[in-house]
Amino acid sequence: MRFLTIKVTTALTLTLALASNGAMAEITKDEKIAKDVVSHYKLLRTSCMEKQLKAKKVCFSRLKENHASYVAAKRTLALKNKTNKSSDVHYVSFL
Repeated sequence: MRFLTIKVTTALTLTLALASNGAMAEITKDEKIAKDVVSHYKLLRTSCMEKQLKAKKVCFSRLKENHASYVAAKRTLALKNKTNKSSDVHYVSFL
């Protein structure tokens, strides 16, 4: 699991570096990886809530290990959305 996290983080960091240099080409593979990371993280977070005692603690520890990959994936998707139409972006407002 840790190897996958490092590999995904590296791929997403490369994508972010390319985007900041303006060399953003077709990144459908990176976008798919980012979406997979986000959905995996959300599933893990949901499953952690259903666990009890020690299993819950272990689950949240795994969630913490994957947090950096999740943040990088969200950034990648946000960068991709900047190039899309504004109608594709999800807006959140705090009142």
